[in-house]
Amino acid sequence: MFKEMCQFLLPILFSVLASASPAGGVVEVFQRATSVEHGVVYHHPGEFAAWPANHGLWSWDGGRELLVGFTSGPFVEQDGHKIGRPPRDMLARSLDGGRTWEVFSPDGYGDANAEAKSLGESIDFSAPGFVLRIKQGVGRPASFYYSYDRGASWRGPFLFGGLDGMEELEGMVHMTPRTDYQVLGRDECLLFFSSTRESWADRVFVIRTTDGGLNFSFVSWIVSPSEPYRAVMPQTVRLDDDEFLTLIRRREGPNVEIENWIDAYRSTDGGETWSWSSRVAYTGFGNSNGSPPAVIRLSDGRLLASYANRSLKKMLCRLSGDGGRTWGPEIILREGFLSEYRGFADFGYPRLVERADGKIFLAYYFASDDRYQQHIAGSIFSFENLEEVEISRDINRAPYVHINR
Repeated sequence: MFKEMCQFLLPILFSVLASASPAGGVVEVFQRATSVEHGVVYHHPGEFAAWPANHGLWSWDGGRELLVGFTSGPFVEQDGHKIGRPPRDMLARSLDGGRTWEVFSPDGYGDANAEAKSLGESIDFSAPGFVLRIKQGVGRPASFYYSYDRGASWRGPFLFGGLDGMEELEGMVHMTPRTDYQVLGRDECLLFFSSTRESWADRVFVIRTTDGGLNFSFVSWIVSPSEPYRAVMPQTVRLDDDEFLTLIRRREGPNVEIENWIDAYRSTDGGETWSWSSRVAYTGFGNSNGSPPAVIRLSDGRLLASYANRSLKKMLCRLSGDGGRTWGPEIILREGFLSEYRGFADFGYPRLVERADGKIFLAYYFASDDRYQQHIAGSIFSFENLEEVEISRDINRAPYVHINR
């Protein structure tokens, strides 16, 4: 028991000590994966393509078939995201485990001009080709699309029935979910949402449908409105019948120079209640806005989390062998972001899949000196060859604040 407590508490103690340290350069030991094959999912000169995490990444046939969604639009030199109008939602499919891709934009997928309507018939969540895409509702209602044929054709957008009437969400002006769901049965699904009263004030909660998407009910807050820091873009993995772990993108408000971070929360009762589990990683300072996480459970039982650190300008990952209570060393998967850029280092938003051969496919968006415009990248990697590297970095980390709910 003492050994188990030490394994749980020591990473927290070290991180708290780092948090108490003044900002300044410290040397930390990372690992670098050398068995990595980088590729391009979608790049078109003059376009800005980004945000796989908003859409989703799905796989079939042992990871031989992959489907990833993203948004593309005209590349415009401007502050913030360098995407102009009109943006369009697109999909890319691979039939060889992520090495080559066919890009397409099917009718009914993410049409910005389509008005969401009520779902007329229940969804079979257990259908073998089923995929679901959730779209945030800033300025319009949140909505969803679904497909029964592995994304070849789509139905939607549909409203989340009952969402507007949930008393727990009173005063929440915008619904800001992206795609994160767990299918529990033919008619039952948990969806992991966020909402906000104002900018940088998102909080995360769970809703459930038991009638195939016709109606939804509020289940619980994961990060409640009483907590002081932004929480958005959860990504959830099922560990057991009633046990879930969700990783959440977090930050302080604008113009505060502390590091953005990722927290993990755990439920052991089917999503009814949640408790903080671990600080997973840090994702860049202040207005870099950090990065949402990706997480999967590997075939050997370990958890793999991936994310961008926009201050270090690296795609990183970490492994956990104890269900997300502690995490191993940070592993560098990709470097070489633009050597010169204006504004924040705009990349990340990853999603992960493990293939049947044990290799991992990682989808994200990136920009490099030879491909200046943001594009959708894919990396195939394993943990066969890792080398230690020392990196000097600034430290000014957010405190651990978790309010009892």
